[in-house]
Amino acid sequence: PVPLRAFHYWGSALLIVHCAAHVAAHLWTGRTGGEWRVRFLASVALFACAFGFQITGNLLPWDKHGVQSAAIEGTIAARIPAVGGAIRTAMLNGDVPSGGTIMLWWAIHRFLLPALLVVTVALLISERRKRRASGWPAVGILAFLTTLAVAIPAPLASRAVPEDAMRYDALSSWYTWAAHGSLVLWDRFGGLGWFGASGMLVLLALGTLAASVLPPKFGRVWLGVAAGYLAVCALGFGGRFAPLVGRSAPPTAPKIATPATTEAVAPKDLVLAARGAKVYEAQGCG
Repeated sequence: PVPLRAFHYWGSALLIVHCAAHVAAHLWTGRTGGEWRVRFLASVALFACAFGFQITGNLLPWDKHGVQSAAIEGTIAARIPAVGGAIRTAMLNGDVPSGGTIMLWWAIHRFLLPALLVVTVALLISERRKRRASGWPAVGILAFLTTLAVAIPAPLASRAVPEDAMRYDALSSWYTWAAHGSLVLWDRFGGLGWFGASGMLVLLALGTLAASVLPPKFGRVWLGVAAGYLAVCALGFGGRFAPLVGRSAPPTAPKIATPATTEAVAPKDLVLAARGAKVYEAQGCG
């Protein structure tokens, strides 16, 4: 049903925003260590769950935007020196998005992330009971989400075709906007975009986790550094991101007129195309 799909769409987006705000509040107030350590780390884990749900769930409808986004993510991973090819193969369960990819990501989305979510929420509920926190904010968020789902439908998706597994027209999603900007920024330094899209995000995550064992003042400083860096990347180098409403499909490439022929045209060999993509990357053509 349309309202249920919209509830799922807006709910996943709101979960990321809420979890990010929760982690930021801990860092700003210095409640990251001591008696707050478990709650802070559980909040970070909850954000990781929300982000993982969004990344893996984006592919599951098998629409143009989801398939092309997965292809882009695999290509970025492949640029990591020495281990990039292995990481892409593990991510996509192959060289390009395929049926194997969707089965892998569905298993993560359906089983692994929910298991982590249950453990994380249990820890948060336990910590909440120790401090007798009010549950009314959650009621307000649920009411807002329900209103949003009824008022604004989820974006329409266009079904993917085999060629989308080798196309890179999709705009970045709003939740990867800053990561895309980081890639573009670091690509200006000798093609280090792979580091901007992966290494910098790992460093930001490690710095956030380090706040649980460092003095409380570190959290506020780190929040300013991380937020400032992500804002510069998103606003200065991120470009446009995919629309939140309407049609989210990438633009369709114009058709090129070809001479009429009576010979049958062979379908694209995706395996051969993947080999060509590896040569393209290995030679630095990008």
